[in-house]
Formats: sequence, C-alpha cells, structure tokens
Amino acid sequence: MKVLRAIGAFFAKIGRWIANTAWIQPLLIVGGIFAVIFSIPYIKSAIENAQIDTTDYDYAYYTSSDHKLGLEKDGRAEKLIQYLGEDDSEEKFKNINDNYGSKFFLAFIKKDCDACKECVEGYKYFESHKSELGYEGNFKLWTIVVDETDEDDEKTYLAKDILKRNIEFFDKIAASYGEESASSSYALYKNVDSIASTYRSNCKDLPKSILEDSNGITTPTIFMYDYDKIVADPTCLNVSGVTAVLYDYTQLVTGEKNNVTKGQLLRDCWNYGKVFDPEYEGY
Repeated sequence: MKVLRAIGAFFAKIGRWIANTAWIQPLLIVGGIFAVIFSIPYIKSAIENAQIDTTDYDYAYYTSSDHKLGLEKDGRAEKLIQYLGEDDSEEKFKNINDNYGSKFFLAFIKKDCDACKECVEGYKYFESHKSELGYEGNFKLWTIVVDETDEDDEKTYLAKDILKRNIEFFDKIAASYGEESASSSYALYKNVDSIASTYRSNCKDLPKSILEDSNGITTPTIFMYDYDKIVADPTCLNVSGVTAVLYDYTQLVTGEKNNVTKGQLLRDCWNYGKVFDPEYEGY
C-alpha cells in the first residue's frame, strides 16, 4: 500500500505542477495535436487492414503468396502460359514440373466476381481436408488475377497483355475443348449434357474473350494440368497437359452447395471420379 501511495503522490505532484505552470499547458495541447496528425496514416492503415481481413478474406486466399502468380513481364504467370503453349517435349514438362508442380489447378479470377467467391470455399476445404476427401498427391492452386492494373496506369490490365502475347495456347484450347467432337471423349461433356453446350461455347470463345474483354478473360476459367495423367494415359483428351477446363465448377455440385460438396467435386475432378470418369453412369 505504501508503494501505491507513493506512486499516486508522485503523479499528483506532476498534475499540480502542470495545472500551476501556465506555459506547459499550450505546449501539451500543441504536442497532442501533432501526435494525432502523425498517427493518422497508422490509423488509416489499421482500418484498411481490418477491412481486408473481413470483407476480402476469400479474395486474400486467392492472392496469397502460396497461390498468386506474379504478372510482371516474363514473370511466373507468363512463363507458365508460355510453357503450356509449347509443343510437348521432355524439356517443356520438366520446366513446368520443376517450377509449378506435376499436377495443379490454374484459375483465372478477379476481385469483383461472384462465381470466384463461390468457388474459393471448395479450394480451401479441398486443401485442408485431404484425409477426409481421400485423394493422392499434393493439392496446388495457382491463380492469375486478371483485373490487376499497372501501378502507373489503372486502365492497363497486366494479365491481358500476357494472355494476348500467348494467344496461340488459348487457340489450341478452343480448337480441342470447344469442338462438338469433344463430347465423345471428354468425360465432363459426356456425362453432364445440361452444361455441355455451354462449356463448349465458353471454351470456343476463350480467345475472343481475351481479345475483347476489358480484363482479358472470362472469370473464373479453371484449367487442371496433370502431367502424370498424360504419361499414364496418352490417349486422354488434353492440350499440353491440360486435362480439364472448368468455369464456375459449382454448377456441377448436386444437392446443397457448401464447402464440403464443393471440395468433393474438386476431389472428383482431381481423381477423375464420378462425373469426370468417362465410364460414369450416374447422370
């Protein structure tokens, strides 16, 4: 108690000194004003960070360092698309496997995209529930944010230039996955007649959307690359290792659409099960 009284008496003396010293009061007021002014940037930053954590949580998943590919010229995004567009060779597949993995999803997304938001919960569940979903290999999702703009010019979409420079790859996708004949060999088209024509049309229009859309491509557009699959089954329909082309994959979820059913649908795509199996008779 004596210690507390001593501390209280000390601060009381300081308070009386300030109250009785005329020149110290305006000095404290001015110091307080400057303290508020200098703290404004930090307060603003804290508010913005809090907003990102709550309102943009799903988008933050897409743009984390584990998923997002950089859009600088000759950066990781462009290198991947360049590799995919090359003629199949041992060197090509080695470059992809060494730098991106032997199996992964490549999703083109943007911030203001309701379907992208719908899809993200499935990716998160798929990534964190491997034992429950029962799939082999390591899940990997790479993302390219198509509405990211140049810091010096907000009207310049960085991804669009990359996609236009590599339009031949998307022409290949359109030529194979956008054809009517694809329905006889591509399991998704074969098993889900209700969306077959829509998916073929979307694939066929890929180059057009890249050249005409302000952002450069329809979102979400999702490719699954699987080197192991084309090695094991060279006859499977694929373009440069792309074994599936999806858009809003949640359209394929039957029953209630939640994180579990979305994760299960991605598991089926990853494992070529159910609707992704050419022999599936469930529909």
